[in-house]
Amino acid sequence: MKITTICHASVLVEVDGMRILTDPWIVGPTYANNHWIYPPSKILPEDIGKVDYIFMSHGHEDHLQKYTLDRLLPYNRDTKVIIPDYKIKWWEPAVRSFGLKNTILVEHDASLKLSDKTNISVFINDKGDMDASLLVSNNSDNVFIQTDNLMSYEEAERIGKKFDISLSYLIPTLTGPWPTFFDFDEITMKKLSIEKRDKAANYSFKIAKSLNTKNVIPFACDQFHYGEDYHINDLARGDKRNYIKLFDKEDQISAILMQTGDELELIDKKINVISQTKEIPSPMDQAAWAIGMRKEFRKFEALEKKYLTEDYAEDLEYFITSVQKAQDTWDHNYFHVRWIFFDEIRFKEIERNTIFGEKKQDDKSNNPNLIVEIPTYRIQNLVRGEYHMGFPTFNSGCMKVFRDNPYQVEEEKYFWDLIKNINYKNKKIDD
Repeated sequence: MKITTICHASVLVEVDGMRILTDPWIVGPTYANNHWIYPPSKILPEDIGKVDYIFMSHGHEDHLQKYTLDRLLPYNRDTKVIIPDYKIKWWEPAVRSFGLKNTILVEHDASLKLSDKTNISVFINDKGDMDASLLVSNNSDNVFIQTDNLMSYEEAERIGKKFDISLSYLIPTLTGPWPTFFDFDEITMKKLSIEKRDKAANYSFKIAKSLNTKNVIPFACDQFHYGEDYHINDLARGDKRNYIKLFDKEDQISAILMQTGDELELIDKKINVISQTKEIPSPMDQAAWAIGMRKEFRKFEALEKKYLTEDYAEDLEYFITSVQKAQDTWDHNYFHVRWIFFDEIRFKEIERNTIFGEKKQDDKSNNPNLIVEIPTYRIQNLVRGEYHMGFPTFNSGCMKVFRDNPYQVEEEKYFWDLIKNINYKNKKIDD
């Protein structure tokens, strides 16, 4: 096998005369113009051209991304697209809506024969999340590509016993809005960010040991925040160097730094590095590159704010009504959420409250458990169907969150789980 690191979670596996591309996010932004590729990919979609298979692990925009697929599509209209069978109705149509019509559903722990020598296997997250991993097998060589599948240690151990894994691409970071999009004081923010970084690295290290893999490459963390949230990059940066150091004392596992454009071969369980970029860009490198990207960023920012001057009253009410309807399914303790919608044209705030559960009679407080601040144009985009992920798009820069406690209470977890599954799209707009 020859494997090329494209960028982020995208790798190109060439085996037995076939080319398999995973989770192509290569150009343009994701998460509503908040996430960008960095370091930028040295390989463009046009450089990749025709492939035999594309693996799509899940529907998050940094794995299933429109701008990249638009540029890959002219070469790959009939390419077979392998997707996990999540047993939900919307998933396959969502993938096909990008123009990828030749989809193949693969169930959890099932294998698909690609040739006499080559199989792929799919492993769906065992904790209930909609994520999956891919394993490519060729004779005695097995490559495990985790993507964002934060599986249990027990599941990793089961896979490791089933396959003799020579090489694993593992994610060393945790994403999500906490703590960097929350409002904490300086000391608390730094403490929580370090805590999250170290927790993610240690989890990934234990996954590597559970898989009993021989080699590890950290990936799926080539991203940064642009615009007003640029400052969080140093708080949420995926640190490949420190992650690799965790393996320094491990005799059984070697960690390899591979960056965009780097290549290696796996032959009879042995790794041969063809090309390797050993220098990781510094914060100064990133800042200099970002300055050169201003024009490109503003182009997408204009698209993001295209409804900014339009009236948003109906959009806000539709959003709040959708949340209030979901209150009927709430079966947990009392939870008060205050929404603040910020109108940057008129520089004013619109406040709404949603209450979940029954308040105890002796509780006289009117303070909310959670305050969520969202720009009005973001709600307009959500309600008008611009975000194909729905509310999860907001997790990476579209909102700011305020609460007193640094750690999440159970009711808040239930709240986020509830609202991320609501369909906010206003059908009237389509009509």
